[in-house]
Amino acid sequence: MLKAIKIRLYPNKEQSKYINNLCGSYRKIYNLCLDRKMKAFNEEKINLGLSDLGKYFHQDLTKNEEYFYLNEHNTKVLKQAILNLLDAYKRFFNHESDFPKFKSKKDKQSCRFPLDAISKSNIYSDSKITLTKSLKDVKFECSKRDKKYLSKYKETIKSATLTKTKSDKYFLSILIENNVLASPKPINDYIGIDVGIKTFITCSSSIIDSAAIMVFSNSLTLPGHE
Repeated sequence: MLKAIKIRLYPNKEQSKYINNLCGSYRKIYNLCLDRKMKAFNEEKINLGLSDLGKYFHQDLTKNEEYFYLNEHNTKVLKQAILNLLDAYKRFFNHESDFPKFKSKKDKQSCRFPLDAISKSNIYSDSKITLTKSLKDVKFECSKRDKKYLSKYKETIKSATLTKTKSDKYFLSILIENNVLASPKPINDYIGIDVGIKTFITCSSSIIDSAAIMVFSNSLTLPGHE
């Protein structure tokens, strides 16, 4: 079972600047890979996949002086933008959404942190969270119940999605996998018994031990047989 815990982040000025730059870089990767994928299909009828776009990211974009700022961020986080793009294509072909569109600065900004980009040293009860080496000890708030849940199941965290709203508020949705066992089916040991004239004993269950009927019948005292 997957459960999402949403917390409110309160980054300082330096952390806010880093988050804004990270979201901008994330958006840039998405748009550049979308453009690359569309041109490859329209001009060469080639459908670029994860491997092709990954090579484009590592061999072209991160080594291009125009996009030098991409190297300031965790590459595992930035590559999640490619996965988001491919997922958008998948949903389009499954008739679940429209064709992928280029992202704008005016849109809600977000980026996803995979499991290995989230620090395992987080305590959560201290209301601070570290995501990557460049984003440490960010203050956050949530309910006490959610803090306990995060502390208890932190080893099963799958990913986290950071979002910046248009009103400059920051949130982090943490996805946790918790294998909760299904509640055992209640055992009913009771059997309804009806004593009649034509049928001596009628039970609610078709399966009953003959010895039980014998015991029950011997316990009855019929009129005239006292």
